[in-house]
Amino acid sequence: MFEDDDAASGSGSESTTLPPLSGRGPMSPNMVRAQAAKLYYQAALTRLDYELRAKEAVSAESVRLEAFSLGRRIRDEILQVPDRLAPELVGLSDERDIHQRLVEELTAALRTLQDVGPDAAAG
Repeated sequence: MFEDDDAASGSGSESTTLPPLSGRGPMSPNMVRAQAAKLYYQAALTRLDYELRAKEAVSAESVRLEAFSLGRRIRDEILQVPDRLAPELVGLSDERDIHQRLVEELTAALRTLQDVGPDAAAG
């Protein structure tokens, strides 16, 4: 029946022709783009999951808590400056001396935060 035994068995070098992309049907350009987008976002989620598990990324909630804690420490340090300086500044009348003491005390407060580092901000 068949002239070529390979063709009859299906093991020949047949070429598969794909249907043209016509804009409708299962392989429309829109469907291809949608599948590509789906694969992209699946890969992004897989990567994010990996980074979270590998501790390369941190949760947004832990960042918010760390920022809040650090902000509170900064606020506390700055608000302590008037209590430490008020008795000393009462006796000063020179504007330059007052300014210099304010700068020194604020710089010392900020250095305290710098020396402690971000690890102690949560405690």
